[in-house]
Amino acid sequence: MLKRLRTPPAPRRDSDTSWRRFLRAHAASTLLATISLERELIDLANAAPGIEQHEDAEYADKPELLKKGMAEFHDGVLGLMSLVSLATSVAFTALLLVTVNPWLLLLAPAALPPVPASRWAQRIVNRAEEGSTAETRRASHLFGMATGARPAKEVRLFRLQGELRGRHAALWRAVETVLWRAERRAALVEAGGQLVFGLAYVGAVVLVLRAAVAGRAGVGDVVLVIVLAVQVNHQVTAALELFRKLQRMVRGMTRLRWLRRMATAGQAEATTSAAPDRIGSGIELAGVSFAYPGTARPVLHDVSLRLPAGSTVAIVGENGAGKSTLVDLLCGFYRPAEGRILLDGVDVGTFPAADWQAGLATTFQDFVRFELPAGHVVGVGDLPRRDDATAVHAALERARAEDVITGLGEGLATHLGKSWTQGVELSGGQWQKLAVSRAMMRTGPLLLVLDEPASALDPQAEHVLFERYAELFDIQAEAYAGGSR
Repeated sequence: MLKRLRTPPAPRRDSDTSWRRFLRAHAASTLLATISLERELIDLANAAPGIEQHEDAEYADKPELLKKGMAEFHDGVLGLMSLVSLATSVAFTALLLVTVNPWLLLLAPAALPPVPASRWAQRIVNRAEEGSTAETRRASHLFGMATGARPAKEVRLFRLQGELRGRHAALWRAVETVLWRAERRAALVEAGGQLVFGLAYVGAVVLVLRAAVAGRAGVGDVVLVIVLAVQVNHQVTAALELFRKLQRMVRGMTRLRWLRRMATAGQAEATTSAAPDRIGSGIELAGVSFAYPGTARPVLHDVSLRLPAGSTVAIVGENGAGKSTLVDLLCGFYRPAEGRILLDGVDVGTFPAADWQAGLATTFQDFVRFELPAGHVVGVGDLPRRDDATAVHAALERARAEDVITGLGEGLATHLGKSWTQGVELSGGQWQKLAVSRAMMRTGPLLLVLDEPASALDPQAEHVLFERYAELFDIQAEAYAGGSR
Protein backbone atom coordinates (compact mmCIF):
# COMPACT_ATOMS: atom_id res chain seq x y z
CA MET A 1 0.00 0.00 0.00
CA LEU A 2 1.35 3.33 -1.04
CA LYS A 3 1.37 6.12 1.43
CA ARG A 4 1.36 9.72 0.33
CA LEU A 5 4.50 11.33 1.50
CA ARG A 6 4.01 14.70 3.15
CA THR A 7 6.50 17.39 2.36
CA PRO A 8 8.40 18.09 5.55
CA PRO A 9 7.90 21.60 6.84
CA ALA A 10 10.62 24.07 6.11
CA PRO A 11 13.03 24.41 8.99
CA ARG A 12 12.12 27.28 11.24
CA ARG A 13 14.60 30.08 11.02
CA ASP A 14 14.96 31.27 14.57
CA SER A 15 16.96 34.32 13.50
CA ASP A 16 14.14 35.46 11.17
CA THR A 17 11.56 34.80 13.88
CA SER A 18 13.57 36.71 16.47
CA TRP A 19 14.08 39.59 14.03
CA ARG A 20 10.38 39.77 13.24
CA ARG A 21 9.55 39.61 16.93
CA PHE A 22 11.95 42.50 17.53
CA LEU A 23 10.39 44.52 14.71
CA ARG A 24 6.90 43.92 16.10
CA ALA A 25 8.01 44.92 19.59
CA HIS A 26 9.78 48.00 18.21
CA ALA A 27 6.71 49.01 16.19
CA ALA A 28 4.43 48.50 19.20
CA SER A 29 6.64 50.51 21.54
CA THR A 30 7.01 53.27 18.92
CA LEU A 31 3.23 53.41 18.56
CA LEU A 32 2.80 53.65 22.33
CA ALA A 33 5.36 56.45 22.49
CA THR A 34 3.58 58.26 19.65
CA ILE A 35 0.19 57.93 21.36
CA SER A 36 1.65 59.17 24.65
CA LEU A 37 3.28 62.18 23.01
CA GLU A 38 0.17 63.08 20.99
CA ARG A 39 -1.91 62.87 24.17
CA GLU A 40 0.44 65.31 25.92
CA LEU A 41 0.44 67.67 22.93
CA ILE A 42 -3.37 67.72 23.02
CA ASP A 43 -3.30 68.44 26.77
CA LEU A 44 -0.76 71.23 26.35
CA ALA A 45 -2.63 72.79 23.44
CA ASN A 46 -5.74 73.03 25.61
CA ALA A 47 -4.13 73.85 28.96
CA ALA A 48 -4.33 77.63 28.69
CA PRO A 49 -7.79 79.26 28.97
CA GLY A 50 -7.04 81.64 26.11
CA ILE A 51 -6.03 81.02 22.52
CA GLU A 52 -3.19 83.53 22.17
CA GLN A 53 -0.64 80.76 21.70
CA HIS A 54 -2.40 79.62 18.53
CA GLU A 55 -1.64 83.03 17.01
CA ASP A 56 2.08 82.61 17.79
CA ALA A 57 4.10 81.32 14.81
CA GLU A 58 6.79 79.93 17.13
CA TYR A 59 4.15 77.97 19.04
CA ALA A 60 2.75 76.59 15.78
CA ASP A 61 6.22 75.44 14.74
CA LYS A 62 7.01 73.48 17.92
CA PRO A 63 4.16 70.91 17.74
CA GLU A 64 4.80 70.54 14.01
CA LEU A 65 8.46 69.70 14.61
CA LEU A 66 7.56 67.40 17.51
CA LYS A 67 5.04 65.48 15.41
CA LYS A 68 7.62 65.03 12.65
CA GLY A 69 10.16 63.71 15.15
CA MET A 70 7.99 61.51 17.37
CA ALA A 71 10.09 58.42 16.60
CA GLU A 72 13.19 60.24 17.86
CA PHE A 73 12.06 59.84 21.47
CA HIS A 74 11.87 56.08 21.13
CA ASP A 75 15.15 55.88 19.19
CA GLY A 76 16.84 57.88 21.92
CA VAL A 77 15.63 55.48 24.60
CA LEU A 78 16.90 52.51 22.57
CA GLY A 79 20.21 54.35 22.17
CA LEU A 80 20.55 54.74 25.91
CA MET A 81 19.91 51.02 26.34
CA SER A 82 22.71 50.15 23.86
CA LEU A 83 25.18 52.52 25.53
CA VAL A 84 26.36 49.91 28.07
CA SER A 85 27.06 47.23 25.47
CA LEU A 86 28.91 49.75 23.29
CA ALA A 87 31.10 50.87 26.22
CA THR A 88 31.95 47.22 27.02
CA SER A 89 32.93 46.56 23.44
CA VAL A 90 35.17 49.65 23.35
CA ALA A 91 36.92 48.60 26.59
CA PHE A 92 37.60 45.09 25.25
CA THR A 93 39.00 46.48 22.00
CA ALA A 94 41.31 48.83 23.92
CA LEU A 95 42.63 45.91 26.00
CA LEU A 96 43.55 43.95 22.86
CA LEU A 97 45.30 46.97 21.34
CA VAL A 98 47.44 47.39 24.47
CA THR A 99 48.67 43.82 24.16
CA VAL A 100 50.07 44.62 20.70
CA ASN A 101 51.51 48.09 21.34
CA PRO A 102 50.60 50.65 24.03
CA TRP A 103 50.96 53.44 21.44
CA LEU A 104 47.91 52.06 19.68
CA LEU A 105 45.78 53.47 22.49
CA LEU A 106 46.20 56.82 20.73
CA LEU A 107 43.50 55.56 18.40
CA ALA A 108 41.02 56.36 21.18
CA PRO A 109 41.74 60.13 21.42
CA ALA A 110 41.95 60.19 17.62
CA ALA A 111 38.33 59.04 17.64
CA LEU A 112 37.26 62.11 19.65
CA PRO A 113 37.34 64.81 16.90
CA PRO A 114 34.40 63.24 15.06
CA VAL A 115 32.22 63.79 18.17
CA PRO A 116 32.30 67.63 18.25
CA ALA A 117 32.25 67.58 14.46
CA SER A 118 29.05 65.54 14.62
CA ARG A 119 27.52 67.96 17.13
CA TRP A 120 28.42 70.91 14.91
CA ALA A 121 26.97 69.15 11.86
CA GLN A 122 23.76 68.33 13.74
CA ARG A 123 23.37 71.98 14.80
CA ILE A 124 23.69 73.04 11.15
CA VAL A 125 20.91 70.63 10.15
CA ASN A 126 18.74 71.63 13.14
CA ARG A 127 18.94 75.32 12.29
CA ALA A 128 18.01 74.57 8.69
CA GLU A 129 15.01 72.46 9.75
CA GLU A 130 13.75 75.08 12.19
CA GLY A 131 14.33 77.88 9.69
CA SER A 132 12.26 76.11 7.03
CA THR A 133 9.35 75.10 9.29
CA ALA A 134 7.17 78.00 8.14
CA GLU A 135 7.58 76.99 4.48
CA THR A 136 6.89 73.35 5.42
CA ARG A 137 3.71 74.38 7.21
CA ARG A 138 2.53 76.43 4.21
CA ALA A 139 3.30 73.51 1.89
CA SER A 140 1.20 71.24 4.11
CA HIS A 141 -1.64 73.78 3.95
CA LEU A 142 -1.47 73.84 0.15
CA PHE A 143 -1.45 70.04 0.08
CA GLY A 144 -4.63 70.05 2.16
CA MET A 145 -6.19 72.59 -0.18
CA ALA A 146 -5.29 70.49 -3.22
CA THR A 147 -6.51 67.17 -1.79
CA GLY A 148 -9.32 68.12 0.61
CA ALA A 149 -13.01 67.68 -0.09
CA ARG A 150 -14.19 71.16 1.00
CA PRO A 151 -11.90 73.18 -1.33
CA ALA A 152 -12.39 70.75 -4.25
CA LYS A 153 -15.24 72.69 -5.91
CA GLU A 154 -13.45 76.02 -6.03
CA VAL A 155 -10.19 74.37 -7.03
CA ARG A 156 -11.88 72.88 -10.06
CA LEU A 157 -14.09 75.85 -10.89
CA PHE A 158 -11.23 78.33 -10.91
CA ARG A 159 -8.77 75.81 -12.40
CA LEU A 160 -6.40 76.13 -9.47
CA GLN A 161 -4.86 72.67 -9.75
CA GLY A 162 -1.76 73.91 -11.55
CA GLU A 163 -1.46 76.97 -9.34
CA LEU A 164 -1.59 74.89 -6.16
CA ARG A 165 0.85 72.34 -7.56
CA GLY A 166 3.22 75.09 -8.62
CA ARG A 167 3.17 76.87 -5.26
CA HIS A 168 3.46 73.58 -3.39
CA ALA A 169 6.44 72.53 -5.52
CA ALA A 170 8.08 75.96 -5.14
CA LEU A 171 7.83 75.80 -1.36
CA TRP A 172 9.28 72.31 -1.23
CA ARG A 173 12.07 73.34 -3.60
CA ALA A 174 12.90 76.21 -1.25
CA VAL A 175 12.87 73.83 1.72
CA GLU A 176 14.90 71.26 -0.17
CA THR A 177 17.49 73.90 -1.15
CA VAL A 178 17.94 75.00 2.47
CA LEU A 179 18.10 71.44 3.79
CA TRP A 180 20.38 70.18 1.04
CA ARG A 181 22.78 73.07 1.57
CA ALA A 182 22.79 72.32 5.30
CA GLU A 183 23.33 68.60 4.69
CA ARG A 184 26.34 69.33 2.45
CA ARG A 185 27.90 71.61 5.05
CA ALA A 186 27.20 69.04 7.75
CA ALA A 187 28.77 66.29 5.61
CA LEU A 188 31.94 68.36 5.12
CA VAL A 189 32.20 69.03 8.85
CA GLU A 190 31.77 65.34 9.67
CA ALA A 191 34.25 64.38 6.95
CA GLY A 192 36.83 66.65 8.59
CA GLY A 193 36.34 64.89 11.91
CA GLN A 194 36.59 61.47 10.30
CA LEU A 195 39.74 62.51 8.45
CA VAL A 196 41.57 62.87 11.77
CA PHE A 197 40.67 59.30 12.69
CA GLY A 198 41.58 58.09 9.21
CA LEU A 199 45.08 59.50 9.55
CA ALA A 200 45.42 57.83 12.97
CA TYR A 201 44.27 54.54 11.46
CA VAL A 202 46.91 54.69 8.73
CA GLY A 203 49.54 55.62 11.34
CA ALA A 204 48.62 52.62 13.50
CA VAL A 205 48.94 50.21 10.58
CA VAL A 206 52.28 51.71 9.56
CA LEU A 207 53.54 51.44 13.16
CA VAL A 208 52.78 47.72 13.37
CA LEU A 209 54.14 47.03 9.88
CA ARG A 210 57.47 48.64 10.82
CA ALA A 211 57.55 46.52 13.97
CA ALA A 212 56.89 43.41 11.88
CA VAL A 213 59.67 44.31 9.43
CA ALA A 214 62.04 44.83 12.38
CA GLY A 215 61.03 41.43 13.76
CA ARG A 216 59.34 42.85 16.87
CA ALA A 217 55.86 41.78 15.74
CA GLY A 218 54.41 38.95 13.77
CA VAL A 219 51.98 38.75 10.87
CA GLY A 220 49.23 37.91 13.36
CA ASP A 221 49.82 41.21 15.14
CA VAL A 222 49.48 43.11 11.88
CA VAL A 223 46.21 41.33 11.01
CA LEU A 224 44.92 41.86 14.56
CA VAL A 225 45.64 45.61 14.45
CA ILE A 226 43.98 45.99 11.05
CA VAL A 227 40.89 44.15 12.31
CA LEU A 228 40.81 46.06 15.60
CA ALA A 229 41.31 49.41 13.87
CA VAL A 230 38.35 48.66 11.61
CA GLN A 231 36.39 47.64 14.70
CA VAL A 232 37.32 50.92 16.40
CA ASN A 233 36.04 52.74 13.32
CA HIS A 234 32.77 50.85 13.51
CA GLN A 235 32.50 51.60 17.20
CA VAL A 236 33.11 55.28 16.56
CA THR A 237 30.43 55.26 13.86
CA ALA A 238 28.01 53.53 16.20
CA ALA A 239 28.85 56.00 18.96
CA LEU A 240 28.24 58.95 16.60
CA GLU A 241 24.90 57.53 15.48
CA LEU A 242 23.95 56.97 19.12
CA PHE A 243 25.03 60.52 19.89
CA ARG A 244 22.81 61.84 17.07
CA LYS A 245 19.82 59.93 18.40
CA LEU A 246 20.40 61.32 21.87
CA GLN A 247 20.80 64.83 20.44
CA ARG A 248 17.52 64.54 18.57
CA MET A 249 15.81 63.24 21.68
CA VAL A 250 17.22 66.12 23.76
CA ARG A 251 16.11 68.60 21.10
CA GLY A 252 12.62 67.14 21.16
CA MET A 253 12.53 67.26 24.96
CA THR A 254 13.65 70.91 24.83
CA ARG A 255 10.74 71.76 22.54
CA LEU A 256 8.38 69.83 24.78
CA ARG A 257 9.63 71.70 27.85
CA TRP A 258 9.07 74.99 25.99
CA LEU A 259 5.47 74.00 25.30
CA ARG A 260 5.02 72.98 28.92
CA ARG A 261 6.32 76.35 30.11
CA MET A 262 3.89 78.15 27.80
CA ALA A 263 1.00 76.03 29.09
CA THR A 264 2.04 76.63 32.70
CA ALA A 265 2.30 80.36 32.10
CA GLY A 266 -1.21 80.36 30.66
CA GLN A 267 -2.56 78.48 33.66
CA ALA A 268 -0.80 80.68 36.20
CA GLU A 269 -3.00 83.76 35.67
CA ALA A 270 -4.18 85.03 39.03
CA THR A 271 -7.88 84.75 39.82
CA THR A 272 -9.20 86.70 42.76
CA SER A 273 -12.98 86.48 42.34
CA ALA A 274 -15.47 83.63 41.97
CA ALA A 275 -17.50 83.59 38.78
CA PRO A 276 -21.14 84.50 39.55
CA ASP A 277 -24.12 82.32 38.71
CA ARG A 278 -26.35 85.37 38.10
CA ILE A 279 -25.84 88.81 36.62
CA GLY A 280 -27.13 91.80 38.58
CA SER A 281 -26.70 95.01 36.58
CA GLY A 282 -24.92 93.91 33.42
CA ILE A 283 -21.65 93.73 31.49
CA GLU A 284 -19.57 96.80 30.69
CA LEU A 285 -16.62 97.33 28.36
CA ALA A 286 -14.53 100.22 29.65
CA GLY A 287 -12.00 101.67 27.17
CA VAL A 288 -11.16 98.28 25.63
CA SER A 289 -8.44 98.12 22.99
CA PHE A 290 -7.01 94.99 21.41
CA ALA A 291 -4.55 93.93 18.70
CA TYR A 292 -3.84 90.32 17.76
CA PRO A 293 -0.40 88.92 18.70
CA GLY A 294 2.22 89.78 16.10
CA THR A 295 0.27 92.71 14.64
CA ALA A 296 0.59 96.41 15.37
CA ARG A 297 -2.80 97.57 14.06
CA PRO A 298 -5.49 97.48 16.77
CA VAL A 299 -8.71 95.67 15.88
CA LEU A 300 -10.58 97.45 18.67
CA HIS A 301 -9.64 100.87 20.02
CA ASP A 302 -11.06 102.49 23.15
CA VAL A 303 -14.41 100.68 22.98
CA SER A 304 -16.85 101.50 25.77
CA LEU A 305 -20.16 99.66 25.84
CA ARG A 306 -22.78 98.62 28.36
CA LEU A 307 -24.91 95.46 28.07
CA PRO A 308 -27.71 95.66 30.65
CA ALA A 309 -28.83 92.40 32.29
CA GLY A 310 -31.82 90.86 30.54
CA SER A 311 -31.26 92.85 27.34
CA THR A 312 -30.86 91.74 23.75
CA VAL A 313 -28.12 93.59 21.92
CA ALA A 314 -27.22 93.35 18.23
CA ILE A 315 -23.74 94.51 17.18
CA VAL A 316 -23.66 95.56 13.53
CA GLY A 317 -20.58 96.54 11.55
CA GLU A 318 -18.60 96.05 8.37
CA ASN A 319 -16.43 93.02 7.81
CA GLY A 320 -13.26 93.39 9.84
CA ALA A 321 -14.81 95.90 12.22
CA GLY A 322 -14.03 93.64 15.18
CA LYS A 323 -17.37 91.97 15.91
CA SER A 324 -15.92 88.46 16.25
CA THR A 325 -12.96 89.85 18.21
CA LEU A 326 -15.42 91.37 20.67
CA VAL A 327 -17.01 87.92 21.07
CA ASP A 328 -13.59 86.35 21.73
CA LEU A 329 -12.85 88.95 24.40
CA LEU A 330 -16.22 88.40 26.08
CA CYS A 331 -15.51 84.66 26.13
CA GLY A 332 -12.13 85.20 27.81
CA PHE A 333 -10.06 83.81 24.94
CA TYR A 334 -7.97 86.99 24.92
CA ARG A 335 -7.23 89.72 27.45
CA PRO A 336 -7.69 93.36 26.37
CA ALA A 337 -4.45 95.20 25.66
CA GLU A 338 -6.04 98.21 27.37
CA GLY A 339 -9.22 98.70 29.37
CA ARG A 340 -11.33 96.17 31.21
CA ILE A 341 -14.43 94.01 30.78
CA LEU A 342 -16.58 94.27 33.90
CA LEU A 343 -19.47 92.14 35.13
CA ASP A 344 -21.41 93.93 37.87
CA GLY A 345 -18.33 96.10 38.36
CA VAL A 346 -15.88 93.14 38.70
CA ASP A 347 -13.17 92.54 36.10
CA VAL A 348 -14.02 89.35 34.19
CA GLY A 349 -10.28 88.62 34.03
CA THR A 350 -10.26 87.96 37.78
CA PHE A 351 -12.68 85.04 37.41
CA PRO A 352 -11.37 81.47 36.88
CA ALA A 353 -11.51 81.23 33.09
CA ALA A 354 -13.05 77.75 33.08
CA ASP A 355 -15.84 78.83 35.46
CA TRP A 356 -16.62 81.95 33.44
CA GLN A 357 -16.67 80.04 30.15
CA ALA A 358 -18.91 77.36 31.67
CA GLY A 359 -21.61 80.05 32.06
CA LEU A 360 -21.55 81.06 28.38
CA ALA A 361 -23.41 79.68 25.39
CA THR A 362 -21.93 80.68 22.06
CA THR A 363 -22.21 79.95 18.36
CA PHE A 364 -19.08 81.12 16.58
CA GLN A 365 -18.88 82.38 13.03
CA ASP A 366 -16.19 79.76 12.35
CA PHE A 367 -18.13 76.95 14.02
CA VAL A 368 -16.64 73.44 14.17
CA ARG A 369 -17.96 70.55 12.13
CA PHE A 370 -17.52 67.76 14.66
CA GLU A 371 -17.48 64.45 12.79
CA LEU A 372 -19.38 62.49 15.45
CA PRO A 373 -22.78 60.83 15.79
CA ALA A 374 -25.40 63.55 15.20
CA GLY A 375 -26.61 63.42 18.81
CA HIS A 376 -23.08 64.04 20.06
CA VAL A 377 -22.53 66.89 17.58
CA VAL A 378 -25.25 68.73 19.50
CA GLY A 379 -24.82 67.12 22.92
CA VAL A 380 -21.20 68.15 23.44
CA GLY A 381 -22.55 71.66 24.01
CA ASP A 382 -23.32 70.47 27.55
CA LEU A 383 -20.99 67.53 28.04
CA PRO A 384 -22.64 65.97 31.14
CA ARG A 385 -25.88 65.67 29.12
CA ARG A 386 -24.25 64.55 25.89
CA ASP A 387 -26.16 61.25 25.79
CA ASP A 388 -29.46 62.69 27.06
CA ALA A 389 -31.67 62.35 23.98
CA THR A 390 -34.42 64.45 25.58
CA ALA A 391 -32.05 67.34 26.22
CA VAL A 392 -30.60 67.07 22.70
CA HIS A 393 -34.05 67.15 21.09
CA ALA A 394 -34.98 70.15 23.26
CA ALA A 395 -31.89 72.00 22.04
CA LEU A 396 -32.72 71.11 18.44
CA GLU A 397 -36.25 72.40 18.95
CA ARG A 398 -35.00 75.68 20.44
CA ALA A 399 -32.72 76.14 17.41
CA ARG A 400 -35.42 75.08 14.95
CA ALA A 401 -33.11 72.35 13.66
CA GLU A 402 -35.31 69.26 14.06
CA ASP A 403 -35.55 68.93 10.28
CA VAL A 404 -31.82 68.15 10.07
CA ILE A 405 -32.21 65.08 12.32
CA THR A 406 -35.49 64.03 10.71
CA GLY A 407 -33.72 63.76 7.37
CA LEU A 408 -31.06 61.38 8.72
CA GLY A 409 -31.56 57.65 8.34
CA GLU A 410 -30.55 56.74 11.90
CA GLY A 411 -31.58 59.97 13.60
CA LEU A 412 -29.29 61.00 16.44
CA ALA A 413 -27.16 57.87 15.94
CA THR A 414 -26.23 58.83 12.35
CA HIS A 415 -22.51 59.35 11.93
CA LEU A 416 -21.71 62.68 10.29
CA GLY A 417 -18.68 63.48 8.16
CA LYS A 418 -16.41 61.64 5.77
CA SER A 419 -14.06 60.34 8.45
CA TRP A 420 -16.67 57.59 8.96
CA THR A 421 -16.95 54.86 6.34
CA GLN A 422 -20.71 55.35 6.03
CA GLY A 423 -20.70 58.93 7.29
CA VAL A 424 -23.32 61.39 6.03
CA GLU A 425 -22.18 64.79 4.80
CA LEU A 426 -24.39 67.79 5.51
CA SER A 427 -24.80 71.12 3.78
CA GLY A 428 -23.22 74.23 5.26
CA GLY A 429 -26.59 75.43 6.53
CA GLN A 430 -27.34 72.08 8.20
CA TRP A 431 -23.98 72.09 9.95
CA GLN A 432 -24.68 75.62 11.17
CA LYS A 433 -28.09 74.62 12.51
CA LEU A 434 -26.44 71.88 14.56
CA ALA A 435 -23.84 74.37 15.79
CA VAL A 436 -26.63 76.68 16.99
CA SER A 437 -28.33 73.70 18.64
CA ARG A 438 -25.08 72.94 20.40
CA ALA A 439 -25.13 76.42 21.95
CA MET A 440 -28.73 75.82 23.02
CA MET A 441 -27.72 72.78 25.09
CA ARG A 442 -26.79 75.10 27.97
CA THR A 443 -30.05 76.23 29.50
CA GLY A 444 -30.09 79.54 31.35
CA PRO A 445 -26.54 80.72 30.51
CA LEU A 446 -25.21 83.97 31.91
CA LEU A 447 -24.56 85.18 28.39
CA LEU A 448 -25.81 83.86 25.05
CA VAL A 449 -23.59 85.05 22.19
CA LEU A 450 -24.46 84.35 18.56
CA ASP A 451 -21.76 85.35 16.08
CA GLU A 452 -23.47 85.49 12.66
CA PRO A 453 -25.49 82.33 13.40
CA ALA A 454 -27.40 82.46 10.11
CA SER A 455 -24.56 83.14 7.66
CA ALA A 456 -25.03 79.76 5.93
CA LEU A 457 -28.85 79.67 6.08
CA ASP A 458 -31.36 80.57 3.40
CA PRO A 459 -33.57 83.67 4.03
CA GLN A 460 -36.60 81.67 5.18
CA ALA A 461 -34.58 79.57 7.64
CA GLU A 462 -32.87 82.73 8.87
CA HIS A 463 -36.25 84.42 9.48
CA VAL A 464 -37.59 81.40 11.39
CA LEU A 465 -34.41 81.18 13.43
CA PHE A 466 -34.47 84.83 14.49
CA GLU A 467 -38.16 84.62 15.34
CA ARG A 468 -37.30 81.73 17.62
CA TYR A 469 -34.47 83.72 19.18
CA ALA A 470 -36.86 86.56 19.92
CA GLU A 471 -39.23 84.13 21.65
CA LEU A 472 -36.39 82.65 23.68
CA PHE A 473 -35.11 86.05 24.68
CA ASP A 474 -38.57 87.09 25.88
CA ILE A 475 -38.88 83.87 27.91
CA GLN A 476 -35.43 84.38 29.39
CA ALA A 477 -36.15 88.01 30.23
CA GLU A 478 -39.32 87.02 32.10
CA ALA A 479 -37.58 84.15 33.90
CA TYR A 480 -34.70 86.36 35.00
CA ALA A 481 -36.72 89.50 35.76
CA GLY A 482 -35.22 91.46 38.59
CA GLY A 483 -31.66 91.27 37.26
CA SER A 484 -30.36 87.79 36.71
CA ARG A 485 -28.93 87.48 33.20
